[in-house]
Amino acid sequence: MQLDIIKGKPSTRDRDDILQLSELSFGTEAIERKRAAWDWMFSAPHVTSDQAAKTYMLRQQGQLVAVAILMPFVLKQQADLQPSYMVGFINVHPDKRGAGLRLMRQFLGEDHYLCGTPNSPKLVPLYGRFGTHQQTPLIRHFRPLRPGALLAKKLQLSAAVGTPVDLLWKLAGNLKLPNKTGTGSVQEIPRFDKRSDQLWQHIKEDFDLVFTRDAALLNWRYAEFPIPGYRLFYALDAAGSVLGHMVTKERRSNRRHQLSIVDLFCRPGDMDTFASLTRTAISLGTKRNVETLTALSGQYCWTTKAYKTAGLFTSRQSGAVLRNFDANGRCTTETDLARTPLFFTEGDMDTDF
Repeated sequence: MQLDIIKGKPSTRDRDDILQLSELSFGTEAIERKRAAWDWMFSAPHVTSDQAAKTYMLRQQGQLVAVAILMPFVLKQQADLQPSYMVGFINVHPDKRGAGLRLMRQFLGEDHYLCGTPNSPKLVPLYGRFGTHQQTPLIRHFRPLRPGALLAKKLQLSAAVGTPVDLLWKLAGNLKLPNKTGTGSVQEIPRFDKRSDQLWQHIKEDFDLVFTRDAALLNWRYAEFPIPGYRLFYALDAAGSVLGHMVTKERRSNRRHQLSIVDLFCRPGDMDTFASLTRTAISLGTKRNVETLTALSGQYCWTTKAYKTAGLFTSRQSGAVLRNFDANGRCTTETDLARTPLFFTEGDMDTDF
């Protein structure tokens, strides 16, 4: 088998081969999202030539049988900014599973430091087998906004049957939500501005582990994402300074209609700002007539408790973030990073591209 490692954006031919292989596993809809986001994936800001995206392609007799795309990001780890990679995409031909093992052995043993959120438990042990990994469980949070509609759908009843339940739930929920404090406000915005840079500089040292969140990166990830759907919000104090931000996305399918808090960022422990942004998401979801509000957090992060305080329930563990060092253990520290609070949101994953 022939292994090619491409730095930067692959050629059009390579792109077509990757999408053709991926369609075998992910289906047409997922591949159309990949196609629409292809150019965007390789245009992240602050990326030097040394840290450009890397594509690992394994061919057998000219046919692509396995591929992995590693996307660059910067992780603020304790006092340092650590250039790193996120495993954004792995796919293997259904008849060539052994090729996937060879591919993972290659990039897990080669790169100094990378993160991954594997969607299959079978992939998790490979991080430890080919490198040295530490794992942070991810916790899924939710708040039903139309429990009557959910119950009617589950029992295959008319939607009208659930309407009284939804009205009672809305009334009870308004009584139980934490009261608004302070004199600030929440505003919807078209793009992030320099105030996001100021917020990041002011509070980044308060985090143990967090992905960089300056204005350029936030705009690239959300405002410039080629598939529309994100809504952006600032939490402001009385003087107009930014205390935090939130990104939401509405999703509708045959099975459910939900609103996701894709990213919610503020100073650690700032429960007032966190609750204010969460209340805005609940209000938006109610106006949009969605059935459920969802969010994601790292198990050991303060946000897990904050979502509960803000009126969401904790449902279950929903995967994990694996932080992998190479076989020589480079970039490790004496600190046990497995239990170090990792600030992580759904937007830090690759679910939309």
